[in-house]
Amino acid sequence: MEYRVFGRTGLRVSQVGLGCGDVGGLIVRGEPALRTRAVALALSLGINYFDTAPLYGQGVSETNLGLALKENKADVFVGTKMGLTPEDKKDIKNGVIRSLERSLKRLDMESVDLIQLHNRLTSEPEVPNLTGPTWTRKRSWSRWWLALKSYGPRGKSGTTASLVWGKRKRCKQL
Repeated sequence: MEYRVFGRTGLRVSQVGLGCGDVGGLIVRGEPALRTRAVALALSLGINYFDTAPLYGQGVSETNLGLALKENKADVFVGTKMGLTPEDKKDIKNGVIRSLERSLKRLDMESVDLIQLHNRLTSEPEVPNLTGPTWTRKRSWSRWWLALKSYGPRGKSGTTASLVWGKRKRCKQL
């Protein structure tokens, strides 16, 4: 397996990760023994990154991945996403924290290595421009990002975001 340094974290992550979503469905719908064997095989091949989300099987992926990792006594990198409910979007800062706490409970872990945004932070359909009031509200997340750092076991944090700007998408590190 080949590994790459993840951003500026210094963490060496396998180039291939195990996706635990609904598409293949193994982690969501597979039998427990099969899930455990699949994770063991991934580990034996050098895979050390596992990707899950609250929306994969309505949380089942996180629960089942946590069980399979525990069964394999695996020390790996786990990434999940923020799954914000309409109620969470009324108070985005606490909604993000609640989403992460729900994920950690399902995974039966104290922390994860990567937190990604899985849905919009607001119910607004688009960001009309990067200087208007909508963009200003969306950028307000930076005020509470530090609160999420406490969930990272290695003291590193960062994010990337995809911004809609007219008809073109641009990604930049925030």
